[in-house]
Amino acid sequence: MLYRDGVTSTGEPVTAVVQGDVPVEGRQLTCVGCHQRSGMGSSEGSTGVPPISGPSLYAASDAPHRRPAYTDETVARAIRDGIDSAGRSLTPLMPRYRLGSADVRALVEYLKTLSGTVSPGVTADTIRFATIVTDGVDPTASDAMLEVLTAYFAEKNGTTRHEPGRAAVVPDVTSSRGYRKWELSRWTLHGPPSTWSNQLEDYYRSEPVFAVVAGLAAGEWRPIHEFCERVEIPCLLPNTDLPAAVERDTYTLYFSRGVALEAQALAAHISRRSSTGRVVQIVGRDGANVAAARALRDALAAHPNVIPTDLALAAGDPDRVTKTIAAAAHDADILVLWLSADEVAGLADDGWIPGRAALYVSSTLLGGRFESIPRKLRPRTLVAHPFVLPGERPIALRRLQAWLTNRGGTITNERIQAQTYFACLVLGDAIMHMKWLLYRDYLLDTIDHGEGLALMSSYYPRVGFGPGQRYLAKGCYILALGGDGADPSITSATWQAVGG
Repeated sequence: MLYRDGVTSTGEPVTAVVQGDVPVEGRQLTCVGCHQRSGMGSSEGSTGVPPISGPSLYAASDAPHRRPAYTDETVARAIRDGIDSAGRSLTPLMPRYRLGSADVRALVEYLKTLSGTVSPGVTADTIRFATIVTDGVDPTASDAMLEVLTAYFAEKNGTTRHEPGRAAVVPDVTSSRGYRKWELSRWTLHGPPSTWSNQLEDYYRSEPVFAVVAGLAAGEWRPIHEFCERVEIPCLLPNTDLPAAVERDTYTLYFSRGVALEAQALAAHISRRSSTGRVVQIVGRDGANVAAARALRDALAAHPNVIPTDLALAAGDPDRVTKTIAAAAHDADILVLWLSADEVAGLADDGWIPGRAALYVSSTLLGGRFESIPRKLRPRTLVAHPFVLPGERPIALRRLQAWLTNRGGTITNERIQAQTYFACLVLGDAIMHMKWLLYRDYLLDTIDHGEGLALMSSYYPRVGFGPGQRYLAKGCYILALGGDGADPSITSATWQAVGG
């Protein structure tokens, strides 16, 4: 509470002074805000923030200024008075916290636990990861993901295999101290999601891993998310359109909010388009369709004059389905089709939507198959599209295509493979910067402050993480369609930002 939230043991905000005489509350300047969850430090503008983890504090240091090792007493003095272990004043940016003796002792003991031991899944010569695949996943999709993971891990081990030899010849070469062989386990989950937690516990007990990378689940990712939060395993960028809501969770990083991102972007677009109106959602039978409709209802709750109603799409012949939708949409101002490409393609071409109703669809649920939209409906259709624009995708995927081709592979599922390759690049870049400091929280802190993520991405535009942000994608295109040929054209693309 003291370190992460700036709250004392009694629940009161910590008070402090910065810049000599500026009073602040702990919630404004928490320890974690500058020194990170791992305690490994960061930077604040041009000012370096030193590590305050146990191994760092309780050892002598030469950088940036020589100082002796801290003791419990000198750590307490630094917290309260801003005096370091050498008796020098710390930067005025460092708050001087007004804490009682019990809270100071608690904070000192907590600092000793930060990045104090190498995390599970790491040995002297190996770092182990896992990827998770559940029953019900399309085998071609899981094969496509595993092809990328296998190739990346082989490349990683091949390019760094000489590091131990370098370390033996030049022991003080710090780049070699971090060398570990990368190993990947596949954790396959069977049966209903209610049983996944126990299966994950069994896997983890038999072979602890440092992090989970990529993965595929049939349905919601939530049971896996909850396991990773409980055991504090970083879970990097699973391939899912049904992520858990992160709220204050820490350990799972997602590409996006999935179908909920599209729903939130549509809610913003709808509210700007009309301050009042009746929205009818036609909801398909898949879990993602239902989740999208729920997310749109929740997002529209902030606009009480925009009234959503839902119609669950029952099984039946296309003509009957079309007539059912037409009846429900008779008085609609806006019609949202949370339907798959096959369900949309089965609709009659025209004559069933009221003339004044706007039509919205989901690119994710369509699987990018815009050609499934009946031709006469295309001019009235807007598509929520969280990915790079179709015309830009071949250019964005060139790096992946070249990389796979050079390793004897091919693109068989461009989205899954592009996402998995990006997850590998993010992981590899973070591990490189961590060197030998292989702590799970430091992995997440490193990714939070990573630069150049947009340059690695080949499937999502305008991406990035930051402290406390757990969704990579920051928005969604709203596409207008045209053309009556086999493939529709995109007449406009409006960016709708959605927070990370």
